[in-house]
Amino acid sequence: SAVRTADYASAVATAGKILVNEVDLARESWKRCLEILAPELVHVSQYHLAGGRRGRSVQWLREGFAEWAATVALDRLGLERRDVRFAKARGKVGWVWDGGNLPTLRQLMSPPGWAAIQDEPDGAASYELAMLATDFLISRVGVPALIQYFRDSAVLDPRGNFSQAFGQSPFEFEVEFMTHLKELVR
Repeated sequence: SAVRTADYASAVATAGKILVNEVDLARESWKRCLEILAPELVHVSQYHLAGGRRGRSVQWLREGFAEWAATVALDRLGLERRDVRFAKARGKVGWVWDGGNLPTLRQLMSPPGWAAIQDEPDGAASYELAMLATDFLISRVGVPALIQYFRDSAVLDPRGNFSQAFGQSPFEFEVEFMTHLKELVR
């Protein structure tokens, strides 16, 4: 829920708008404000693609695509290179993994599962993990497939939509991604 999200976020998107904690944002640099607001703008577009509703997409992919798109935007604006942000993400995921606290994508599939992980120290690197998983998925299927996935999320269930859009179940994807992730962070 938006109230639960407000416990750990400076901004939250809803259909057609972004709700912002002005006090939090006023203390931030211009770059940090963009880091906070860019993913929320992507979430607004996800609502739009799903017909003005939240849609029934997989939560880690919703968050991961928002972080991925924000990373691309910051790179294009010359504020932080994409490779630097991805290196930071790999470092944090590797550190959390080494500590035995890395969540699975399965745990991050639903909004309640996602919110529960946010109570862990550093959110158990959930945003970084989701961004790396999304990048891996995009390298395989491209951005247009993700756009269509979010459109289809208005009517299809999360697992069926994922399988239809990407040719495999979310659980099959997770197995392949974890093999890939071991190479990225080790």
